[in-house]
Amino acid sequence: MSSSSYRWIFADEDAHRRLGDHPEESLPGGGISVKRSDIREVLACGEFFWKHDFRGGRHMIGEWKSAMLLRSTHVPCVEYLALGRSLADGNVIITAALPDTCSAGEYWYGNIVSGTENPEEFLRGLTHFVREMLESDLFHPDFHFGNILYDTVRRRFALVDVAGVRQKNWCDSLLPSRRYRMERLILECRRILADREMCEWIARCGIGDAENFLHRGLIREARMLEAQWAKRERQIRDSYWKFVQSDENDRKFARTPQHTIRQSDPRRDLILEGESAWLETLFLAHFYLDLALIEHRNVIMWDTQANQILLEPDRPGRANLPDTLQRFAVLKDVAKTRHPATFWHAAEKLLELSLQPSKE
Repeated sequence: MSSSSYRWIFADEDAHRRLGDHPEESLPGGGISVKRSDIREVLACGEFFWKHDFRGGRHMIGEWKSAMLLRSTHVPCVEYLALGRSLADGNVIITAALPDTCSAGEYWYGNIVSGTENPEEFLRGLTHFVREMLESDLFHPDFHFGNILYDTVRRRFALVDVAGVRQKNWCDSLLPSRRYRMERLILECRRILADREMCEWIARCGIGDAENFLHRGLIREARMLEAQWAKRERQIRDSYWKFVQSDENDRKFARTPQHTIRQSDPRRDLILEGESAWLETLFLAHFYLDLALIEHRNVIMWDTQANQILLEPDRPGRANLPDTLQRFAVLKDVAKTRHPATFWHAAEKLLELSLQPSKE
């Protein structure tokens, strides 16, 4: 980066003193890339993060304005320090690194859903954070666990990606579809809480008519999955980093959110082979079964080059067959006119495989 190519805007005088007049000159060793796509990259640079957008223009400027708006609220957010604008190199945002933090989503799935940690303390802090966000005068179009940091020592939460955050307008407050874009994070807790506990948790987050909210959650999530699938399928085919990872041999795999690429264990994993269209249908069916909390052998990854899908080993304590079939019937009823017979055949195939014991 050339120091002459950037014009800097600092959040305040303290940020200016910490970074100096030309922050790009102090980038230690070029930084360590922690996230990269075709349009942006995030570098860890000592006590700072540099978020670099290669497109330039309004994208980073909009995020900066959202961050400055958040400074006037009580909603916790990572500290945005400076915005560097450059016609030649694109725009960059500098934020301060928060010690002892990780993605709230990674912690939730890794330590609580798939681990053994008691969720009580996590949920207590999350309740306060979610309610504070929902009752604020702000609208976040992408409010989910991936855009939230969790401080594992202080047990606090903070927004990490504030792109698109703005003051609510009357549509955001009154239209159910707009409100739900911020409220839907609450449904993540269905994975460990019984319906009664979920209703109590929903009410503590400030949502009225908790039972109706929970009942409609499956329908809303199914419709959102349907609406977004065509875009996700294109992104998988284009190897978009959020949904595709590479192994050590540079083979590309579509992955599910709860899993990262790993070597297959031929003694226990199950590999399915077939036509590309059939495997894509199986991959989509997995998301629906997971959404409805129907126990099944989860899809770990989809090898789009070798036309294979890898299923996880069977897990002990799987739900009994009558409960599984009842949930499956409810799911079919919710979306009975929305998918061809091949989709439901794929879902039934995953359930059938779930009843088979793992290979020894």
